[in-house]
Amino acid sequence: MQNQESSQRIKKLELERDQLTSEIDRLKQEKFKLEQDKQSCKDNIKDYKIQTNYYKENLNCLQKKREEKLTHIRELEEDIQIMKKQVENIANTKPYRIAYLLRRFTLEFKKGNTQDKKNFIKWLLNRSPGREVEHKYNPLMEIAKK
Repeated sequence: MQNQESSQRIKKLELERDQLTSEIDRLKQEKFKLEQDKQSCKDNIKDYKIQTNYYKENLNCLQKKREEKLTHIRELEEDIQIMKKQVENIANTKPYRIAYLLRRFTLEFKKGNTQDKKNFIKWLLNRSPGREVEHKYNPLMEIAKK
């Protein structure tokens, strides 16, 4: 009887050992899979860091280019303002005013209709120093006002 009980006990222990061995194998496989997943995650993190650095460098480069373009635009706007002032200065010189008078004379008095001729005579008689001048036919002042 003792032999039979021992035999049963041995079988029970062997069965338990087999179950534990099976559980150990399963846990080893699970551990291996988790380690693979962990390594994969580490690789992904490394790749994401590389990509992030690449995008940061590109962003910095684009921001520098944008600032350079904005600076260039500001410089061009300043140049335009300077040119407008120079055009206004040219338009106020005696040689240019004489040329402007001749242009109006040709366009209004010689080639214009009766109303244009009347307007030219009024303009010519009403001109006085320091008074705002009509710039209807003055191409330089049109450029300066844009």
